[in-house]
Amino acid sequence: MCASLAVGVCAACGLGNAAKAERDNVSATDTVLERNSAGSVISQRELRLDTDGNWIRHGQWRRWDDRGQLMESGQYDNSRRTGRWTKWLGPKQAGLLVPPETGFAAPLISQADFLADRLHGEWVIFDAGGRHVFRGEFHHGDRHGELTWWDGQGRVAWRQSYRRGRPEGPRLTRDRISGETAVAGEYLDGYRVERVAPETPRGEARTDGQLLVGPELPIHGDDFANSRFARYQLQHEVLKHGAWRQWNSAGQLVMQGQFDRGRACGRFEWRHANGQLAAAGDFEAGQYSGEWRWWDPAGVQTASRDAPVAAISARPAAVK
Repeated sequence: MCASLAVGVCAACGLGNAAKAERDNVSATDTVLERNSAGSVISQRELRLDTDGNWIRHGQWRRWDDRGQLMESGQYDNSRRTGRWTKWLGPKQAGLLVPPETGFAAPLISQADFLADRLHGEWVIFDAGGRHVFRGEFHHGDRHGELTWWDGQGRVAWRQSYRRGRPEGPRLTRDRISGETAVAGEYLDGYRVERVAPETPRGEARTDGQLLVGPELPIHGDDFANSRFARYQLQHEVLKHGAWRQWNSAGQLVMQGQFDRGRACGRFEWRHANGQLAAAGDFEAGQYSGEWRWWDPAGVQTASRDAPVAAISARPAAVK
């Protein structure tokens, strides 16, 4: 095996006590060249001894195919990727990322920034003609910032912002038939925002509000080394969020209030069928807060209590 490698590996084959003797000089590096059966260099690695006398990747790392085409290059810092890495993806690998019908030309050039072996900065992919295929922003391994996919004509095909690995804000997609870019969804801290305002026949009760569904979380993370992007899956938690209002079958507003990610907050009011206030009070983080009051249908106050209001026997269904 030593015959197929040059500079450094043969020295490593007989480490023994020599390795221990070099522990005081762990900053020194050796360069290892790996060759194929034809004698062509297919990888170049810089190694150094760590404090335990083990050889680790440290410094430049490059890999070529059998035709001498550079396929990957970058730097290691104590066995961890660091700085800007570049990969050249041939037709087979490129086809796994973008379908041939998109019009991008192989090879694709994939470049990403690393810090302590994690994506940190941007990951960009261009085709052979220099056209943008993909760009994403990352922070310590998580998607953080904007991710964009383009089509072969240079138009945005998909765009989403992320915050600490979770989708945030509008998701833009391009319609394959019309070619128009439109908002396909809205996200808040990974939750998909859905409106609850169903079209109801006249004479039926209705509700107007907003739900958070999710969160949308990664099954696996983004993987530059294997040219694989994170796969996300929407979870099934449903939370009320924002302003909520309810009307009875006669069209009379009977409840209004606010929710913050499933918890009642701020002022809530309930009304009798004739429109008179029935109950009113405040919530803080889902708990009763301050003074609560009750009225009869004629508008006469019937009760007043300060929180906590444990004596309330029937908590309104709207805030359960």
